[in-house]
Amino acid sequence: MKTVLFLGAGASAFAGCPTTKKLRELTLGNIHKRLGDPFVGSESVRLNFLEHIVKDTRLDDIEKVYSCVDHILASHNMYSRVVLDRMTYGHDGIGMNLLDMLGALRTLRSIIHETMLGNFAVGSGQKDIEKMYGSLVDVVGGASGSVDIITTNYDNVIETYCNRTDARLVDGFVPSRNGDHRVWKDSWNMEDDNCVRLVKLHGSVTWQRRDSEIIGMMVPGSRGKGEDVLVEPTLDTKDYGDEPLPQLSEQCDAILAGTGMLVVIGYSFRDDAINKKIMDTVRRGAQMLVVSPSAESDVRENLRPDAKYIKGIRSKIETMPEEFGRDGIAGLCEHVKTILDGD
Repeated sequence: MKTVLFLGAGASAFAGCPTTKKLRELTLGNIHKRLGDPFVGSESVRLNFLEHIVKDTRLDDIEKVYSCVDHILASHNMYSRVVLDRMTYGHDGIGMNLLDMLGALRTLRSIIHETMLGNFAVGSGQKDIEKMYGSLVDVVGGASGSVDIITTNYDNVIETYCNRTDARLVDGFVPSRNGDHRVWKDSWNMEDDNCVRLVKLHGSVTWQRRDSEIIGMMVPGSRGKGEDVLVEPTLDTKDYGDEPLPQLSEQCDAILAGTGMLVVIGYSFRDDAINKKIMDTVRRGAQMLVVSPSAESDVRENLRPDAKYIKGIRSKIETMPEEFGRDGIAGLCEHVKTILDGD
């Protein structure tokens, strides 16, 4: 049975990559680094305003914070500016005119972006990556030794695993002439054996758009002048319009079309477009194992807000409410092997 791994943030937490909740805490710290700790004046007001947003208990992870900021900025127009420019925002002693408020929100969005870039790159000293993913690849790779991995993560955990184990990475990029980076060519070979096919639906901290090319950096920190290729962490419908995102979505569909079992690790089902792909796969007959401490509630609350969404296929969805970590990897692999052996 062809088995595909679908990875969310919880699948990389063991390697030091932050969850969306942890990213919120890191963003708060970076606000202070960017603005300092002013006690009086306009900078103090701006600091208090940004802290107020990030600390709001209703915005308990970075996706909610980013969505809040994005909605406010998107709704702003010339008419609201005329009306509200001289109005003040009063809460917790904060008073700002609209232009100052919008400028502060743009600063916050920039801080969130830089926080992501600075915290999703796996360092050379990170341990257990080979053990964790090597165990999974051994179980799901089958006779071909290959595994298909689809992920919404920005981090370079899987690339690090491939580099350390000499596993051949197939991810749409090809080597450049000078060898210090790779170039996007939408290059895939579905027949290859002994490889890891990796589809990163939301981009990566190692990807940049430079002039007419999309390049994949060999080292996450080797940024040049270019645009980072990342899908913003919002709860709203994602923008998949720019290359290479449409091609990655198509490759995801091609992989899922032949999937017999989908192992979903650390993903909370909060992207409707991706949920549709997953549920179409299950409707075609695939089994799904959801692995996360919140697996039960994620399926109940996020995957099926409307009961008819998964009507008739709930029996094909199994949950395993455990953290993906060092202590549980053996049990997870054994569980997956049992399911595959029973097919």
